[in-house]
Amino acid sequence: MGGKFGKGHQSKFIKIYKDRNIVIMLKMNPEEAALTFYLTYVFAVDLEESLSYCHDIWPFLIYFLTDDEAMAFYGADNSSKFKTSGYLRIQKLFLDMVTATWGEGTVHRKDCHGKIMLGLKLRYDFDEVSYITPSMTTEFHSFADINSCVFGISKLAMRRHAPFLRNAVIPYFHTGLALRRADGGLDLAEVRVDLFNARLEVRDCLQVFHENPVKEFFLDTRSIKRRGNVDPIKTLFRMSMICGRRISYGLLTFNCDHIAQWLFTSDIMWTTKVWEVPESHLVPQFPLAEMNKDNLLAIEDHIKRHDNIKSPGPREELSEK
Repeated sequence: MGGKFGKGHQSKFIKIYKDRNIVIMLKMNPEEAALTFYLTYVFAVDLEESLSYCHDIWPFLIYFLTDDEAMAFYGADNSSKFKTSGYLRIQKLFLDMVTATWGEGTVHRKDCHGKIMLGLKLRYDFDEVSYITPSMTTEFHSFADINSCVFGISKLAMRRHAPFLRNAVIPYFHTGLALRRADGGLDLAEVRVDLFNARLEVRDCLQVFHENPVKEFFLDTRSIKRRGNVDPIKTLFRMSMICGRRISYGLLTFNCDHIAQWLFTSDIMWTTKVWEVPESHLVPQFPLAEMNKDNLLAIEDHIKRHDNIKSPGPREELSEK
């Protein structure tokens, strides 16, 4: 991977906007920017508990292996996987970022067997993703109703005014992904549009509910096709690759539903509520942003190549020893 995704638009975009007061996440190495997502949203400090880097954290980071690194990792026997260059490269990068964020002495250490342990916890609870069924709920008008129906990850739709079209009477529905937090709350990963930007952001779902002017929400998981067909590790990797980066947004061509559907199932499609805008209205477009459909396809191609490299060998339990 190594900074490949989105590179084609990076230099041009920064040149155009270098004098404007806009934060551009790709000034950071793309891989480091993606790992920052994991340290910001996926893991949190918990000095009373600890996670094993190998068993608990590495499975979430495994798609950061390049093709060559994945071939070496999956081609090695079980005792040698964790000595391959790709594994050690990502481990060092992640631990260096953990140290820079929270401090080495209080966060990562080794147990009596020499395994790396970190004083972190997982923010999300994916234990019940196997219960997610393909369905569309009836409309919810309270947060309690939404909260009681999300098992791990669900696609959430809400009626809202379309960006920049507040006087247009159209049945606009905004969509994002609701993720169950380990503390019982919900986060919402959504594409937010303002005057200059469209970006994927993660916010507390209760806050989004209160801010939404119309209390009309529903869940749509029809596209998973069969019960439990959800992969949170892939979803989080996709989120990490685009979170905070400028999206080449088009209200009718590449909108929040396209992004949410891709995060959820890998398909870049508009599926939940398809609507039209009168021809007399101009719709928001951000064609110069670095993350477009081609970038998403490139990320998905990387995931598929990784899975194809992994699939020929038998599935093994992760063990550093």
